[in-house]
Amino acid sequence: MSQIDPTSIVLGIILTYGIGLAPALLLRFVLFKKPLSRIISVLICFVWFVLWTAFIISLRVGSGQEPRLSGGSFIMIFCSYYILSKGYYPKSKHPNIITRRKSDNEISGDTILNSRPK
Repeated sequence: MSQIDPTSIVLGIILTYGIGLAPALLLRFVLFKKPLSRIISVLICFVWFVLWTAFIISLRVGSGQEPRLSGGSFIMIFCSYYILSKGYYPKSKHPNIITRRKSDNEISGDTILNSRPK
């Protein structure tokens, strides 16, 4: 069994999360410049997870190791989802939009215009 030094561990973490989070960061802050909906974020993360899994398995098989995924891959996918969807609010639940219901005793201009006889 080969020994793993701290330098290779730190380098592996930086490369894994640097490469793994780059698509989410580029999509969120460069391409779209706004949060994505939760459904779109899940779809993007699922596609990225499939591509990432294929990449990791091909690297491990090519180097003669057993193909497996680490917990870091799942953490990376959850972080990607958070990056893509953080700050998204559906239009009906947006915190800056105040929706006001008309009360029963409030009369609007439309009501007056539509109620006069012709």
